[in-house]
Amino acid sequence: MMISLARANLIHDWRRHSTAIFVLVLAGLLMTIQLGFVVGYIKTFGLIKQQITADVVIATQSHYRAQPIDTRYESSIWMHPQVEMVSGWSSFGAMAQWQKIEENTISSSNSRPPIIRVMLIAVDPSQHSMSFPKQFPESFRALLSTPGTVILSRSAAKLLSASVGEKVTIDNIEIIVGAIFDGLPTPQLPNVFTSEQTLRLISDRERDISAYLVKVKNPQLIQQTIAELNLMLSGKNLIATTVEGFSKNNSISDIFQGPGKILLGSAAFALLVGCGIASQTLRGAFLAQIKEFGSLRALGIRRRVLAGIAMEQAFWIGIASIPLSFIIAHLIRIVSKRFDIIIDLPVYLMAASSALLLVVALFAGLFSLTVIFKAEPAELLR
Repeated sequence: MMISLARANLIHDWRRHSTAIFVLVLAGLLMTIQLGFVVGYIKTFGLIKQQITADVVIATQSHYRAQPIDTRYESSIWMHPQVEMVSGWSSFGAMAQWQKIEENTISSSNSRPPIIRVMLIAVDPSQHSMSFPKQFPESFRALLSTPGTVILSRSAAKLLSASVGEKVTIDNIEIIVGAIFDGLPTPQLPNVFTSEQTLRLISDRERDISAYLVKVKNPQLIQQTIAELNLMLSGKNLIATTVEGFSKNNSISDIFQGPGKILLGSAAFALLVGCGIASQTLRGAFLAQIKEFGSLRALGIRRRVLAGIAMEQAFWIGIASIPLSFIIAHLIRIVSKRFDIIIDLPVYLMAASSALLLVVALFAGLFSLTVIFKAEPAELLR
């Protein structure tokens, strides 16, 4: 009886409850999309590191910021019998100033092209390079081997208003855009891919090595090699891991720097606002039924039964809002991808947001019972 009554009330008064469901969907979207921004932001930082073709990556144990590695440790890595190749790699991109070349030699200072800060990322274009991105076609090796040539992602090209074959200056050094590719969106500053040779033409500042890329002779022994390298490097503040593990650790550290802190703060604020909106709206929907609950109490229905009816209504309202929130969230994700905005919605995030939405609905129903139970039936029926 209790179950049929709760469902029948939801179906009969669907117009009254549709407002609560709609607001709960919006609250769920606010929480899910904001958290999806955070996960997508973290994922964007790790995309470039995931392009590494090494079997093992050796870096410092710090999870908060990449640290330079003492080059003396390279000899210790070579001592392992399974090591076939070792290459130093730097995740410290060099910041530079990008500016278009003026078409007219005579121009006022107000009409000069704007200066845009970019991040230079060095790539080794040699045939056996472990830092050459997996996503790059083989033709990019020849392009990057040409001094003064850079490659841009499409998202960076949009930010810089650049095109293939265009000549620009980076730190007052003339370079040419050799190619533009799809993928590897820009998390902060536009990424400009160069070779080490081109990078030295632009900036003579020496970059520190932040990781060692290792090629293993037998791919089936990668995990065993990682365990043995960690034993060999114990006490040297270094850790050997896979490319996936290295990307994950560094992405988490990147999120706590710069705009990542603001994004995390806004996500936490969105959670609080979403929970507050949902709980207050549901509480108002339940209080709108105060006369119905008063009638049931006047008929002698026990409080326990009334509590069960109210909690089940809250449960079904929460359940009804979850699929709608999922559908709209994925539509927003698809649309945002066309604008190079990554919103990542993994299964665990959707499950967590759904559980949180359901908990908020149940707590709202629980808190609304206190007003009903404190009042007398005669007062409720006025």
